[in-house]
Amino acid sequence: DLINREHPSMAFNPPGMSKKVLADGHALGQDKMNNFVLMINRWDPISKVGKLFGRAYELSCGKTFSPIIAHTLLLSGEETIFIEEIDVAKENHLR
Repeated sequence: DLINREHPSMAFNPPGMSKKVLADGHALGQDKMNNFVLMINRWDPISKVGKLFGRAYELSCGKTFSPIIAHTLLLSGEETIFIEEIDVAKENHLR
């Protein structure tokens, strides 16, 4: 119910999902799953716990941050931001 059918829903630095939530997401269908977008800061350890869901992107700004700063920093305030798509299936297989 939290995923909008017309516009993407976004989460910034969320924890990974449990296997049960991921299975429920797959039951919704690929179109609905693709409407959920994750934006994850590089070096953020919280997003490494659990599985990824939907489309995921790693954000960085060319700097290294401690885990707590990486999890709480809103990178939009940085002068330059790099965005790289994460291969969700490959990443989930490694977890």
